[in-house]
Amino acid sequence: MIFEVATKFFLTIGTAEAIVNAVNNGLGILSIIALAGATYGWGALAYPIIRGAVAKWGVKQAVNW
Repeated sequence: MIFEVATKFFLTIGTAEAIVNAVNNGLGILSIIALAGATYGWGALAYPIIRGAVAKWGVKQAVNW
């Protein structure tokens, strides 16, 4: 059940905006990266998530996030 939800959830995350919405809905960045890593492999998702955060907020704020 949890795995299916995570799979559907990550298939919908393609933009920084979606990531921001996930965080605003109470899912922390570490949880997102951990689930993404477990679902798709670390290299495939960690970089786009980080790149999206930097694009959304800039380097300084993304580091703090």
